[in-house]
Amino acid sequence: MSSNTLIPLLTLLISNVATAQNSDFWVVSTTQPPPTQQNSNNVCVSGLKEKLKFYDAQISELKNQLHATRKELLSLVEKEVEHSLLTPEDCKDVLGRGYKTSGMYKIKPMYSAKEFWVWCDLTTKGGGWTYIFNRFDGSESFYRNWTDYRDGFGYLSTEFWIGLEHLHHLTNSRNCEVLFELVDWDMKKVYAKYNNFVIGSEEEGYALKSLGTFEGTAGDSLTGHLKMKFTTADRDQDIRKEYNCAVFNKGAWWYNSCYYSHLTGEYVHVKPSTGKNVNKINWNTFRGYDYSLKQVRMMVRPKD
Repeated sequence: MSSNTLIPLLTLLISNVATAQNSDFWVVSTTQPPPTQQNSNNVCVSGLKEKLKFYDAQISELKNQLHATRKELLSLVEKEVEHSLLTPEDCKDVLGRGYKTSGMYKIKPMYSAKEFWVWCDLTTKGGGWTYIFNRFDGSESFYRNWTDYRDGFGYLSTEFWIGLEHLHHLTNSRNCEVLFELVDWDMKKVYAKYNNFVIGSEEEGYALKSLGTFEGTAGDSLTGHLKMKFTTADRDQDIRKEYNCAVFNKGAWWYNSCYYSHLTGEYVHVKPSTGKNVNKINWNTFRGYDYSLKQVRMMVRPKD
């Protein structure tokens, strides 16, 4: 019970007692107060007791509420600390933790067995993109076998391929979109984006299971590869009967029979001449199948 409540009541009680002591009524009998005065005092004391019980109950309830609130706050703090200590799931998670500079970060997607390093683009179209591959100077050969494409190759600071297994985990941990950025030899830059990108497991041949809706300035040269499995020189999973599309085009891709886009072919170091760059680095709806592009990159980002 608060002092603000008790003091007036006690003052009233003391005042009543003092008044009674100074009155002539008390001279008549010092052993027993008059019935009327006694009843009044009993009522006053009884009221005080009831108020004390009421405020005791309120104090007890407030203590319980305080304990529950403290427990909830501690739980929230523990979760926040745990989240801050965990490795980010992807580059969007990196961005969400306040990082603003694009570069190398370590991530661990939900279904991945281990952490791994990636290149994060934290600025393009809102940021939060995880690079899947990057090509710009021909320093890395992309004519590789199945194991290389599964596990990844190259260096994040130069040209590289992240690995199909990592790509599978990234696109199956959260709903993802994919972005392709393409640059020709006149430095014209275009893009192609698909809003529901999913890659299957190795058992599924790392198939291009979903793309979603296209958006961009490069034209759509990937939908023709939808549902296709990934093919390398040593693992033919395309639908071409006469030959292996990866061997014929000296690359690897989700070949159909064979391609509408092909971003893993041989790098050409000079501005291409028309008709001489078939099977190189092509995006048919941008510059055509016989024009090899100067720079290409692919990246994914969760939509949620």
